[in-house]
Amino acid sequence: MPRSLLKILALIIPPLAISLPQLAAPPGRSVGAISETFFSNVLIIPAGYAFSIWGFIYAGILTLALLQALPRFAERARYQRARLPLIVTMLFNAAWLLSWQSLLFGTSLLVIAAQLASAIWLYQAFATHRGRPDPELRQGWSLARLIRWTLGAYVAWLTIATVLNASALLVSLGWEGWGLDAVTWSVIMLVTAALIGAALRLGLDEPLVALVFIWAFIAVVLAPGQNASIQIVAGALAALFALVAPSTTRRFFVGLSRSERRRSETSASLPTIPET
Repeated sequence: MPRSLLKILALIIPPLAISLPQLAAPPGRSVGAISETFFSNVLIIPAGYAFSIWGFIYAGILTLALLQALPRFAERARYQRARLPLIVTMLFNAAWLLSWQSLLFGTSLLVIAAQLASAIWLYQAFATHRGRPDPELRQGWSLARLIRWTLGAYVAWLTIATVLNASALLVSLGWEGWGLDAVTWSVIMLVTAALIGAALRLGLDEPLVALVFIWAFIAVVLAPGQNASIQIVAGALAALFALVAPSTTRRFFVGLSRSERRRSETSASLPTIPET
């Protein structure tokens, strides 16, 4: 596909893929309304405020799309690498919204799994260099670093959303849990999400993954009428993520850790262009 066409598509598809499916939703078929109507007994759905994280995620994605129109950014390698995965993941975003609004929960699970894979592809295209975390995006404050954080949050939240979608599908199929009660299966789902989250945190070396999982688990604890056992497990998982990643918050707000500084120094031979 010609680079000029990719640039145009990367600029126009994200806002359309985010807005049009939601504007086209039939009355009572918004994502939240469907969850409340059909899946009120899915015990691991977080408190409603947790979904406000999409504002942060979409802001980063739309900023990345907008920068395709600015020569200062659009000709840089990371923005060029990000174009195709950005287009693909936004198409999956639109497909998921449409399938969920159509009550096609099996299809929506397949789509959101593909969206998660494309989100990882996008993160790696934008935030890594030669298979390792890009040192330019690990120091100081820059627009590119802020975009990297939103893409890390996108990957983490889609992981959680995929687990929630799987739970919703099982409920819609009337699955009886092989004799296990709803609380037990909810705990299994929480632990599964946590294991995937830990793998992503280590595999991507992205502090935002840990922060998003802490955010989500606390929101599960605070969900109205939440079961006490699930509150204990979700709270423990949130605490575990905080304990195993004690530098996460510091790295998010301050910058390079010592290991990142060493990595940046060893990569000093690479050309670097500050992005402010």
